[in-house]
Amino acid sequence: MDINAIASMSTAMATARVQNEVGVRVLKMAQDMQGQVATSLLSSAVETANEIAKMNSGDVGSRIDVTA
Repeated sequence: MDINAIASMSTAMATARVQNEVGVRVLKMAQDMQGQVATSLLSSAVETANEIAKMNSGDVGSRIDVTA
């Protein structure tokens, strides 16, 4: 092997290593964002369910229907 081939191979290996590290970091960031989005959606769903329950509760528990 001549010096140019060795240098080229070394550069290619370094580039591959950097690309791999970048890919792993991007994947980790995407996973973190996905968790945050899921948490936000669940929180919004709980708030909406609570609002619907409050709107529809009306006079529940304040009178007894004795007709059959």
